[in-house]
Amino acid sequence: MRWFAIAIATTLALSMLPITHIVQGSDHHWNGYVLEREKISDHVLIDENYDYYSLKKGTHDVIVVAFIFTTCPDVCPVITSNLVSAEKQLDGVDYQFISITVDPATDTPAVLREYMDNYGASWPHLTAELEDIQAVWDDFMIQVNTTELENHDHGHDHSGEETHSHEDKETTVMVALPDGDIYSENVELNGFDQLTASAYKNSWTVNSSSSQWGTFVSGINGDDAPADYSWWWELHSWNTTSEAWEASMMGIDSIEAGNLAFAPNSTDDTVIPAPQGDDASFTIVQSNGSSDTAVMDELNAWHMSMGALETFEAPDSEYGHYMTSIDGVEAPADYSWWWALHYWEETNESWMLSDVGMDSLVDKQHILWAPNSTDSSSIPAPDDYMVHKLGVVYADGSTELFDTQYYNMAEVSAIEHTKIALSQNDIDYYENDSTLTSIEGSDSNYSLYIWHDMGSFSHWMSVSDSADDAMLMEDANHFAWVAEGQDASDLPSPEVDPDEVKNETSTSHSTQTFILDSDWKPKVVFVGYDWNVDHFVEDVKRAANLNSHPDDHENGLPGFTFVTLTAGIGLAIIASSRDE
Repeated sequence: MRWFAIAIATTLALSMLPITHIVQGSDHHWNGYVLEREKISDHVLIDENYDYYSLKKGTHDVIVVAFIFTTCPDVCPVITSNLVSAEKQLDGVDYQFISITVDPATDTPAVLREYMDNYGASWPHLTAELEDIQAVWDDFMIQVNTTELENHDHGHDHSGEETHSHEDKETTVMVALPDGDIYSENVELNGFDQLTASAYKNSWTVNSSSSQWGTFVSGINGDDAPADYSWWWELHSWNTTSEAWEASMMGIDSIEAGNLAFAPNSTDDTVIPAPQGDDASFTIVQSNGSSDTAVMDELNAWHMSMGALETFEAPDSEYGHYMTSIDGVEAPADYSWWWALHYWEETNESWMLSDVGMDSLVDKQHILWAPNSTDSSSIPAPDDYMVHKLGVVYADGSTELFDTQYYNMAEVSAIEHTKIALSQNDIDYYENDSTLTSIEGSDSNYSLYIWHDMGSFSHWMSVSDSADDAMLMEDANHFAWVAEGQDASDLPSPEVDPDEVKNETSTSHSTQTFILDSDWKPKVVFVGYDWNVDHFVEDVKRAANLNSHPDDHENGLPGFTFVTLTAGIGLAIIASSRDE
């Protein structure tokens, strides 16, 4: 009797104990792989709206964290679609889904937002600077491998020597105005500048007129095109590939200086003398077949001024050209001051007053025009300037970025910056009450935007201040105008060189989707992407329920089981005592 009672009591007690069956680290209560890890630390990342996002924002019974990247061709879209399906089965559950990128270099907030729209995801998608997001990967024990793919277009030829598409340094003309404003322009000689310089050198006479379509040349050296248009002066350019002259499709104002020629349109192009040497040259073939060529074998300060300054007056004299007016600022007749010519001396890095005239100062990288009373030591070096950009999103959605150089930066409002930038870049605009209504012929009500500095995730954002109140500062370096009905999402970054070649990368990572409790302790992980959505939902609900009823998942013996076990053992002892 005693042993029978003990057996009954023991059987009753054991039947009440919780039984756990371990399979590959997962107990039978969970569909995913059970984890025993410390809770995840809080981290601040950046969401798809460019807002800072704390991981532990708010309180929820269960949290789901997935790791994805938007250029993932197969796995990540499936995971995201699975989560979209899972959300539909979680009514009444206090949950939070979060997706975190493993490719922050590509996945900007704007890219993540587009990815969300494509897959119908509504939960936060987060990115951050690499250092910040790496800490999150480490907390979750996510392995991420990013490989830079070989790019063969790096400005190198096959000999291994570095090649450049542009010269390392630009030739510039700087102007210091009497009111203290300073600006600089690159020297860009066009065909008419070259014709003017060539005519001066070879004593040609040129008859020309200006119109809305540019400069029209009607006569050279007294050889005027007839009024009946039986022939006209035709501009030619030298094709270095075919080594032949060809009629230019551009006007004399639009074509760059180089090897150019003017001849009656009836002229056989093969009779125009071929250019000799590497220097730019201009050839004139008269209607009688005679020809003359002017070679520009040196660049003087007069040439540079023609190629850089929009408006200036430099009449000729027996001593050569001399500057009398720049941008409408004319030196006074009483010679209380005059325009003095300086050049940049590379050796001692300072501006030097030229002791020769503008026709005789040759082959200088940088020249400066300033009133003779100006202290040249107060003029900044040619490269000592700040570049602030002005972006435009036109009514048709096209975009442009304009560079603006500031040498003596003071307080400049957004509207002042706009006027300076558009003026420096020869862009027509209309402004009404410090708001732009037309830019380059594109009419609209334009809104002001500013470049918001957020490191790798800097972006354009709208400005609530007026263009008079918003100020250009070193920590807010760029403004933009966006047409009504458009946004700035396609406007390029003002901090990225448009000619820079960005190397492509290949990203791979351990594909894991985590279910965490309300304390951010990982409970279960689903590995891969082909997991069953229903099983996943069961685990999410179970994790949420465990948080709501914490007694259900304590590791100790349940209270009822303990009472039953104690009672059973007691009965066994009583039965044993009676038998004795």
